[in-house]
Amino acid sequence: MSKAAGASIQFEKVSKRFSDGTVALSDLSLQVPAGTFCVLLGPSGSGKSTLLRCLNGLETPSQGSVYVDGTLVNRNSIKQLRKEIGSIHQQFGLVQRDQVANNVLAGALSKLPTWQAMLGCYPRALEARAAEMLEQVGLDPVHLHRRAGELSGGQQQRVGIARAFMLAPKLILADEPIASLDPKTSYDILALIREQAQALGATVLCSLHQVDLARVFADRIIGLKAGRVVFDGAPSDLTADMVGLLYGHDESAVAPEYV
Repeated sequence: MSKAAGASIQFEKVSKRFSDGTVALSDLSLQVPAGTFCVLLGPSGSGKSTLLRCLNGLETPSQGSVYVDGTLVNRNSIKQLRKEIGSIHQQFGLVQRDQVANNVLAGALSKLPTWQAMLGCYPRALEARAAEMLEQVGLDPVHLHRRAGELSGGQQQRVGIARAFMLAPKLILADEPIASLDPKTSYDILALIREQAQALGATVLCSLHQVDLARVFADRIIGLKAGRVVFDGAPSDLTADMVGLLYGHDESAVAPEYV
């Protein structure tokens, strides 16, 4: 597919309070230009996942506004916006008992009529696209008819990436996509996400826990703590003191060796 401009992102004074009183985001404002590979850093509970879920309509802000490419994210716009958004999940998000082909094709469901999606009837052009995407993420077409659960963790995440890029999205939301992977596979998966995004000109918003990998792959890093932005800048500007502010003494945030 041809290269297209990515989507810009804007949060205006966004807060999110859950029914149990937990405040996940607090008066958060930020802008991410189109085509940026932006990493969200912060400990568990800092608001990273909630921020991502506000972009694809899975969470609604308690106050404030979220925009994708200048369009307000709300119940009226989200169906159309989701056609331009690909998602990559922490635990792969695959149907383990289903074939790899069907898992990849699921990334095209938003473009199909409801009856066709329910029956799983995919046009041949989409089936060819699924095989092409699987090859692009480094998996042999022989895997198309294997059950997803038979693959290794790294292979399953490659299937998840293929699914996310099926419709050449303008925006990729990756929520801790390497959390369950070993260091070498983690590096390879992030390199693959960046490579695929650059080929399309897509914007990536990726939550991570590993500071070293954020420094390697991000154009921009946003550090979150208790639902607030405490750092926003280039990887080279992320100091040891700021990492300490974000993570305290959590040594798992700094990975050993990824290359």
